[in-house]
Parts: sequence; C-alpha cells; structure tokens
Amino acid sequence: MLTAYTRGDYANALAMSDMAASCGSNEGVFRGDLLMQLGRFAEAEQTLAHALTLETEPKSTALANCVMGELFLHQQRYEHASSCFVTAVKLWPERGSTHRDIAEVWLRRGGNPTEALRWARLAVEKEKASQGFAPVTKVANLGAELATLAWAVAVCSRDAAEVERLVAEADSLCGGVPVSTIARVHVFCGMAYAALGDEAKRTQHFAAAARADANGIWGREAQMLTAPVCC
Repeated sequence: MLTAYTRGDYANALAMSDMAASCGSNEGVFRGDLLMQLGRFAEAEQTLAHALTLETEPKSTALANCVMGELFLHQQRYEHASSCFVTAVKLWPERGSTHRDIAEVWLRRGGNPTEALRWARLAVEKEKASQGFAPVTKVANLGAELATLAWAVAVCSRDAAEVERLVAEADSLCGGVPVSTIARVHVFCGMAYAALGDEAKRTQHFAAAARADANGIWGREAQMLTAPVCC
C-alpha cells in the first residue's frame, strides 16, 4: 500500500486501504489523503471528518487535522484550513510541517507576506531540530519546507540569490521520497520563480511537478498552472 502511494498509484493504494479497513484496520486518515490525491474532495472530507471523531492521541489528531487542512487549502477554504492547522500546532507544537502548512495558507491567501515568511522559517528551524518519525519522512518534510521558504522569500523580499539557494537545497532532497512530495516541492519552487518573474524557471518546475506525479493533486495543479489560457 505504501509502495503504491510512494510511486503515485493512488487508485491501487485506495483499493488496498479499503481491503485493510474491511479487516478492521483504521485507515481513515490515510484513506482521506488518497481520496484527496484523486480529487474526490467530498468523499475525502466525509472520511476525514469521521476519522477525526475516532482519534484520541494528540499527535494522531494533529496529523488528521493537517490532512483535513490540506483538503480545505486545495478548495481555497482558507479560514477552515487555518483553523485545522492552528489546532494541529496546539496538539503537536514541535512538528515543523504544520508551521509550513500555516505559511502556505498565508502565501495562497495573500495579504501578509511577512507572516508567511515567519511561519516558513519556523517550519525549517523546527524540522532541522527534530528527529522525525523516520529518515525519509524528515527528508520529505524538509524538502517541502525549504521550497515553501523559497516561495515566501520570493514574495517578501524578492531575494533571487536566496531563492536559488533554498530551491537547490530543496531539490537535493527529492531522492527516494514519495512522488507527491517531489511534485509539491516543484510546485512551490515554481511559485517562488513566478513571484520573481522568472518565467523560464517557473515553467521548468511546474513541468517537473506534472511529470513527477501526474495522478496526484500537486501534479494536476502544476498542469493547470502551465495550461495555455484560452481567450
């Protein structure tokens, strides 16, 4: 199941998750993530809402809130997303990725680039200070956090040299991680170059995201961002 997820085979991962659930396994949060990846948002929200009623341990509840928040973020329901992420930070304040999620809300919603930069920097600091669940998880999280920081720097200060440094570091962490993470990193790097007005590198990163995970939510977003505009 995890192998299928890692390579972006979300339909097969979902089928295996449903089979595991029929045998009594708690698959709610993972199933919600898979449905989100497949663009089945209504089902994902229903699944995650039910999963949240079953979670009792703080860190597991924080993770469930983060997945629900990501779902809301992709629907541009920013207040709902922010509420989920703030709850998750209270439950698990050491987790860097949740701080990254909050930075992304600020970046996508707009209006306060300094706040986005603050949360993005805090995410990287917390990730580097933590041990993480497993080496691959820490690497994947740090890659996304560095790419988000590059985006925030580009929006806030337009420091091209710093953006280049952060993008290079994020890109160096894309080996052996799930394709969803690779696509996410490239989307955020593309957003950073878009903020800098570098059309060539923007297009390059969005194309890389689309290639990495054509079946997932980040790959589809990249395809949409690179699609020609019809008048």
